[in-house]
Amino acid sequence: QHSGEDEGGSLVEGGVDTNGFCSNFIVSDWQDGSAVTALHKSMNYENAIMRLTSKSMFRIDLGLDRVQKILSEFNNPQDKLKCIHVAGTNGKGSICAMLESILREAGYKTGLYTSPHIFEYTERIKICGIDISKEDFALLFEEVYDKMTSLSISLTEFEILTVIMFLYFERKSVEYAILETG
Repeated sequence: QHSGEDEGGSLVEGGVDTNGFCSNFIVSDWQDGSAVTALHKSMNYENAIMRLTSKSMFRIDLGLDRVQKILSEFNNPQDKLKCIHVAGTNGKGSICAMLESILREAGYKTGLYTSPHIFEYTERIKICGIDISKEDFALLFEEVYDKMTSLSISLTEFEILTVIMFLYFERKSVEYAILETG
């Protein structure tokens, strides 16, 4: 695990190399540099989790209209990914972990989305076996939250996490996204 800055000033953390293959480095800025600029915003991981777990977000609200509207505002990142969606009664997490491991060992850049988490929300979203950083999580939460606010759309906790995951995987050019049914 490495954390610091590369010679270009980008934040670097262990995970994925610059060619997109699983190895020792992941650069924590998007291709357009927006994450580096966004790091200076006020949102941090703890604030994001406080908002995410508020009573207004933690509910069940059936239907896809809200989440489809938000995803369309982000140019439908889910449509740019190859997804393997695992559903069923038992064994979803195990099957997802095995599929992700097989694809990663075959040299693919993998994304894994599971629930629930054990300690941190960041455990639910992984690229090549590495959890999303708290910084990236907070930045993406702020993007989604700002979009929800501007459109007067209220997403549930799970819907927000799903949008964050699709944005993260699409921006990090994941080759295969393995998604456990929520």
